[in-house]
Amino acid sequence: MPDLTVVIMDGVMIATGPHMTVIEAAAIDLRPERHDADMAARLASAVGMAERVIVACPLNRMADWSAALKSLSARGEIVVPELLRFAPARVAEFDGQPTIIVAGGPLQFRDRLIKRLFDLIVATVATILFSPILIGAALAVKLTSPGPILFRQPRIGKDGRSFSIYKFRSMRTEASDTHAVTLTKRDDGRVTPIGAFLRRTSIDELPQLFNVLEGYMSIVAHAPMPPPRGPGTASIGKSTPAIGRAIASSPA
Repeated sequence: MPDLTVVIMDGVMIATGPHMTVIEAAAIDLRPERHDADMAARLASAVGMAERVIVACPLNRMADWSAALKSLSARGEIVVPELLRFAPARVAEFDGQPTIIVAGGPLQFRDRLIKRLFDLIVATVATILFSPILIGAALAVKLTSPGPILFRQPRIGKDGRSFSIYKFRSMRTEASDTHAVTLTKRDDGRVTPIGAFLRRTSIDELPQLFNVLEGYMSIVAHAPMPPPRGPGTASIGKSTPAIGRAIASSPA
């Protein structure tokens, strides 16, 4: 059975898979700048019955290879390493000009409705199923250390909107880090014995089901980021890629 993918290297070397045919353009005199029948015949003979032909070439030869690949019945692609910085990305068009889609934008209304219904159903069922654990954890926090049962911490959601994320309080009230300035360490003295257990079992995260019911979070989404604090942290106006993705997709 012939290989379905052919990679043509024209002055640029790239890594290839085991089940691909690799062709050196110069070795068989493939010159895409020759827009004639001979070049088209040479190219068709070289790729055979391939369904996908990928070309790795310098930027100044991409236009010639684009024209040459259009003569094939196979799908033709050109490797563009410059696009790696925008990955994952897709190509679209605006007013006759090619564009790179680097952000997917909001879901369509129908998809948003389905997603919200999914969140509501799953969060409601989970809240009912885990209610004994929720009640037990709440009582354990209340009876073993003074202070509120829930710990609220600001988070940044979709479009940069802030909201309070809910967790069972796992630290002593006077030592609670509301703004996530200091990361929790192993054997952190601020954490109560019950809090250590809740953190270890992730039970402290269960109240976030109420964030989902309120519409601030989603069952399937990136974890919402805390707002930047102090020098050297990213701001909303100048976010890092990871923070940017979380801001775009976390809460509904």
